Amino acid sequence: MNLVTLYLVATHGTNTLPLGWEVNVNFKLFVYDQVRDKYLTIQDANGRVSRFNKLKTEWGFAKLLSLDTFNDASNGYLVDDSCAFGVEVYVIKSTGRGECLSVKMVEPSNNTYTWEIKNFSKLDDGVLYSELFSIGNHKWKIIVCPKGTGSAKGKSLSVYLKLADSGTPPTKAHCWLSAPNYNWGCPNLVSLVDLHDRSKGFIVHDTLVVEAQIDVMTDVEEFT
Repeated sequence: MNLVTLYLVATHGTNTLPLGWEVNVNFKLFVYDQVRDKYLTIQDANGRVSRFNKLKTEWGFAKLLSLDTFNDASNGYLVDDSCAFGVEVYVIKSTGRGECLSVKMVEPSNNTYTWEIKNFSKLDDGVLYSELFSIGNHKWKIIVCPKGTGSAKGKSLSVYLKLADSGTPPTKAHCWLSAPNYNWGCPNLVSLVDLHDRSKGFIVHDTLVVEAQIDVMTDVEEFT
């Protein structure tokens, strides 16, 4: 299928910009419908920020319209061999800060924490916290909700990993452990029916064993 593509390109003056330049923008592209006097608006569905830099000077859409649709005069995009395009650009002001990304491989001998929860059948529907433990120069806790939480309450066992460092964690530590959400886990880890089914082996001698294993950790440090 032949397609119409449409891109926004940073060209003028880019050679004179300082080394490491970057321009962050949100933008919309438009194709004018000359028959109905309105615009077809195209933008990233998730409102993603587009980063223009020396290595990436263009952003856009490779599959905007089929050529047949574009050439059909009844659609209004191409009339009397003329068409009109537009763009709306919002430049996001830089904070003036850089980021240093470091990826750490956690030593296998020190990347696992095991928590034995005894007398599990006697626990109520509250929230349990493990003791504080350290992996990869960070402090963590495991959170267990024996009867579930949120939409899983009364249905499933919920288990989370919590970043428990003192103070405020880096604001861009990672998508699932970033401020203000320092927890990541699974609200529907296992159904309560399966959890308490002895043949499944999750609870033995009224003890549930929960283990956290962290293999790779990425830290982002901001600097000016």
